[in-house]
Amino acid sequence: MRAEDSMHGQTPVSSKASGVGDASRATVAAPGGVATADAELAQRIEKANLTTEITEITESTESTEEAGTRMNANGTDSPRQNSARTNSSVLSVADNHRSRPSPADVTPPTARLSTHGGLRNSTALGIIGVIAFLLLWELAARLIWRDPQVLPAPTQALGSAWKHLTFGELAAHIGFSLSRIVIGFAIAAVAGIALGVAAGWYAWFGRAIRPIVDLLRPIPPLAWIPIAIVWLGLGESSKWFVIFLGAFFPIFTNAHRGMASIPPVLLRAARTMDVDGPALLVKVALPAALPDIATGLRVGFGLAFGILVAAELIAAERGMGYLVMQSRQLGELGVAIFGILLIGVVSLISDAALGAALKRVVGRGLRTTP
Repeated sequence: MRAEDSMHGQTPVSSKASGVGDASRATVAAPGGVATADAELAQRIEKANLTTEITEITESTESTEEAGTRMNANGTDSPRQNSARTNSSVLSVADNHRSRPSPADVTPPTARLSTHGGLRNSTALGIIGVIAFLLLWELAARLIWRDPQVLPAPTQALGSAWKHLTFGELAAHIGFSLSRIVIGFAIAAVAGIALGVAAGWYAWFGRAIRPIVDLLRPIPPLAWIPIAIVWLGLGESSKWFVIFLGAFFPIFTNAHRGMASIPPVLLRAARTMDVDGPALLVKVALPAALPDIATGLRVGFGLAFGILVAAELIAAERGMGYLVMQSRQLGELGVAIFGILLIGVVSLISDAALGAALKRVVGRGLRTTP
């Protein structure tokens, strides 16, 4: 019986060892699974550490208030004064949690080892991809289609633009388009962030406005052009309105999601230290929602460029979208192709500048201690 018991007792050990061996083999075979496991483990450890820190500080706060009550009976400090001493501790814990990068944003060590070389060469690979695309386009246009009026090659598009456009005209087109995009996007950013934050902060307001947003969001901005002309005329206001519609909805959606997904532990930690109302919104909620708000701004800015051609259909005389449509009507397909590529290049540069600015603002907001 003892021998059988010992044999039965060894069975789980061998199975566990076999499981470990299988897990190790799975680890070697699937490095992506290791990265996912590392990210999940890091997230669990981060949540456990944050909960432990806030629990300890909350308990110390309660004991401090009890001691303060006894000291107040003897003519010493009041409970409010003792409670205020731990203000900075809890808020610093909440701020420290916000300032920590989330596991989704941090590359796990195992994944970092396998992707370090690829990340270092990503810019070079992107440049090589663009050059290869342009080369294939050039060869297909010259060897297969052979008709510049059907598909002009990149070099033919540049030649047509050089022939028909001056530097001053090109600068005027870019300047008018950028001014329309900036104004329409700025209005969309203010309205989208304000309404999204309010909808995420006040549950009743969110339940009231979400059906309206969900109803209007699927409607393409092109469908609003006749209404924009009737309401706002043929001036710049109608163009701003169409660009506003293209950028507003992703900004609102991301701002609302950022406010709705704030960890409740951060809000509870701040409320225990008498941080409530507008102070709680400004010092805790908004900094925690900044990453999602920044994502919405970048998506909305990209869609604003996508709506540019449609906006400049409304009686425009300058602009990159106007350049594309006017060239097509005149049969200058090479200039139209050049205008399309110009919109892409300007959008790429503008998005990079916006991304760098948002990175600084978001990083500063997350590092600010309430």
